[in-house]
Amino acid sequence: MNVWSEAIPVMFFFGSVVYIFKIFYDYRIKSRLIEKGLSGDDARKIIGYNHSKYSPSSLKWGLILFLVGLAIVIVKVFPDYIDEDIIFGVTLLAAGVGLLIYYGIAGSKNKPEENNRP
Repeated sequence: MNVWSEAIPVMFFFGSVVYIFKIFYDYRIKSRLIEKGLSGDDARKIIGYNHSKYSPSSLKWGLILFLVGLAIVIVKVFPDYIDEDIIFGVTLLAAGVGLLIYYGIAGSKNKPEENNRP
């Protein structure tokens, strides 16, 4: 039996449970804000979503998931050349490469520009 045929339903189940808890938690927070009488700008400040704050995290997870998916596709396309025992290693290697690419991009964005120095 293939390892991925057992792992994918388990990952889907746990991801679904986490998403359901998130929806429930967001509902409770919003209903409590309404009960307290907060609305408009005050509520937006409390529950607002700052895209610039979370975009580096989205970039990181996007790169990791893309490269892991690409590794899985490559392994499935070339089953004769890749032994089934190293599939997990190839997947972890792809995740590591994704992290290295992310930190290269994030490091170049966080460097202070020499032209702006006082």
